[in-house]
Amino acid sequence: STPRTVTRSSSPQSTSSLQKPGGVSEVSAGRRSPTALVLSGRGSVRTMPTLTALLPALISATLLGMTAANTTVAPTGANFKCEGCMRDVTMKIMYIDWSTAVLNEPARKKAESLGIEYSCDNPAIALPECFVAANWNGGWVGQTFHDVVTKLGVNVVPLTRANFTKEVYNAYTGGSSYTRCVWEVVLGNVDLCVGDFWETAERRRVTAFTSALKQDVFKLTTKKIGNAAFTGLDLLNIFKPFSEGVWAVTAACILIGALCLWVIERSADGDFATNDAGEEMRAPEGMALSLWMALTGYVSGGVSHSVSCWASRFVMFGYALLIYISVSSYTANLANLLVAKSSAVGLIETYEDLTLKGGKLCLLEAIAGLIDTPGVQLQTYDDYFASFEGLYAENCDAAAIGSAEFRIHIAGGQGAGTVCRDENDDNYGQSSCKGDSEPTAVKVGPWMGTPTCECKNKGKSPADCPQDCPDHHKYCEFFEVVGGGSVPFDFQVSFSCPINKIHQDYFSSWIIAL
Repeated sequence: STPRTVTRSSSPQSTSSLQKPGGVSEVSAGRRSPTALVLSGRGSVRTMPTLTALLPALISATLLGMTAANTTVAPTGANFKCEGCMRDVTMKIMYIDWSTAVLNEPARKKAESLGIEYSCDNPAIALPECFVAANWNGGWVGQTFHDVVTKLGVNVVPLTRANFTKEVYNAYTGGSSYTRCVWEVVLGNVDLCVGDFWETAERRRVTAFTSALKQDVFKLTTKKIGNAAFTGLDLLNIFKPFSEGVWAVTAACILIGALCLWVIERSADGDFATNDAGEEMRAPEGMALSLWMALTGYVSGGVSHSVSCWASRFVMFGYALLIYISVSSYTANLANLLVAKSSAVGLIETYEDLTLKGGKLCLLEAIAGLIDTPGVQLQTYDDYFASFEGLYAENCDAAAIGSAEFRIHIAGGQGAGTVCRDENDDNYGQSSCKGDSEPTAVKVGPWMGTPTCECKNKGKSPADCPQDCPDHHKYCEFFEVVGGGSVPFDFQVSFSCPINKIHQDYFSSWIIAL
């Protein structure tokens, strides 16, 4: 899992102001961290020693980056939604590179053309394109803040997770790089963090946030442990597609339709002229025969009566429409019931199961404060892939996952992360180890534009070499727990970005406008 190192010039990028396309001015910070950071999954970062040859360049870049101008004086005037009013303001903006949220396509394509691993978060291999503010215009968050910065005319010092300071590791000892960036804002080392940040109460207590970008609705996920068996009692499910009320209305319509057809057609030479003995059919026999024909027509999906006049034809049309609607709805609902019966059985069936049995819920430490359900035990992790591994190992009964992560990692089978497997390590089960042990890579599918696992036999796909890629699509055994139970799983949080208080109103006003 150690990234390849690319030797570069010992001189960091210039700190002079450069005018970039789109009206974004930038002051380049270069790569200033003396420690290589390897991104794991969505949020955690672990440290690795770099080559000795890189230390002078990285230390020099650190000093220059820390001394870059950072004007904290707010522009004058009360109109926060102003264009070009922050041309004299320089802000250090840290971009949190992640999937569809914040993307740097020029840096990614450059790494691909050079045939090297892409990472703007590892100072050993981060390319110069990683530190060009105008390049961070990809993703739904990156595009929004690129537009805001352009409107305001801010001079940008672009930073990445490679620029985390030593000071922040003392202020925040957790494993989330997102929370670590929040603390960089608190310490005054960064003015704005751009990424898909959750605005939790704990984070809001220490720094300001921009206006909300959108809501993240969490999904409840569990692990498949088998399939439901079909028994003779399941035959009673033939009545479940409709409620008792619907069955009652249907029966009334059949009875009324049969009675109307008998009344209209009894004097005609048709269905109700004579009985089986050739005698004239009496009223009780006629009504019974008409009801029998209506019932057989309903269950067979067609009509059984013959008609001789327009009055009967109008009644027959209404009855045929009833059959059409009923059969269509019944078939669809019955199919759903049968599919649900044959689908996977998980560790839990509803969120209520967790409360009843005192089960455990895996979730990120950043959102632990959102879950306050009696009876539910919380197992917190510093990274999504660490929580996925906890659920896979059945250390918990379910996991709370953001909608985007569920779509990408679980349903899409994409992503890579790390987990500490050393049981003697204080950070066992988390994304990084505190001791000397190295975390184990977990590679479930292509991620960030590059394949995460390759077979020794280059002609095979990861699915065909489980010995080389044991984690490939392993989370396909997870599925979403939906509905059911009296205790709903209804948790959501806003996406917004941490920012210093003096610039909050300007960015928030433009976010609302855009």
